[in-house]
Amino acid sequence: MVCTGTQGESRAALGRIAAGNHRVKIHEDDTLLLSSRAIPGNLREIHDMIDGFTREGAHVFHGRTPWPIHASGHAAHDELADVLSWVRPKIFIPVHGTRSFLEDHADLAEDTGIERVCVIESGDRVQISASGAKVVDQLDLETWYYDGMHVGNRETLGVRQRVDLGWQGAIAVSVMVSDDPTEVRLDTRGVFTDSGKLVAEVKEALGKYVDRLDLLEDDALQEEVRLFTRRFFKRHTGKKPQVMASLFRS
Repeated sequence: MVCTGTQGESRAALGRIAAGNHRVKIHEDDTLLLSSRAIPGNLREIHDMIDGFTREGAHVFHGRTPWPIHASGHAAHDELADVLSWVRPKIFIPVHGTRSFLEDHADLAEDTGIERVCVIESGDRVQISASGAKVVDQLDLETWYYDGMHVGNRETLGVRQRVDLGWQGAIAVSVMVSDDPTEVRLDTRGVFTDSGKLVAEVKEALGKYVDRLDLLEDDALQEEVRLFTRRFFKRHTGKKPQVMASLFRS
């Protein structure tokens, strides 16, 4: 059987077979040949997939074996030259790969006798005419996301904030300023609190801090509450959580 997913992609056939959620099942003494090479960044997923096969008794052969089973998915230099000599394009624009790869492909085209060659990068707008191809403009490109029922960029969908929330956590703090001792309430999500000890400490410290600043305007005092809370957790946890502060006066 020929299957997709040699880089350990969880939804590809090999990944699903290894995880046991595919109609194809692994049997004792099955053999898996991985003819691809591991792309840097995928090693953990690939080894997890291999472990799934070996755990069920399959034999796995990959790049570390002495047999030459690797087969590249990319055309070699001579193969690309053959294609260019067969097609004989009037204009050649190499695509896919880094700038150095594009330049190498362009040089290969010129070596085969193609005179009109144009190297472009993402965002380049190309004008093609009888005289050849040339870059006439460049567009500012950005990543767009499909998110539930909406499509937008990092700013409109709050992607950066979501990443920060995932790494730093979030804190909601509310302060009630009155003639009595200041009341502080704190709610944390994804933040280390040392089993609640840090929450108790920041509530006490913040209450005393606010009592010294209660003559400030509400907006300024609310910002001080936010900054104080964030600095406290930065000092005690090394993180900078998102802090949402509310201020009330009785």
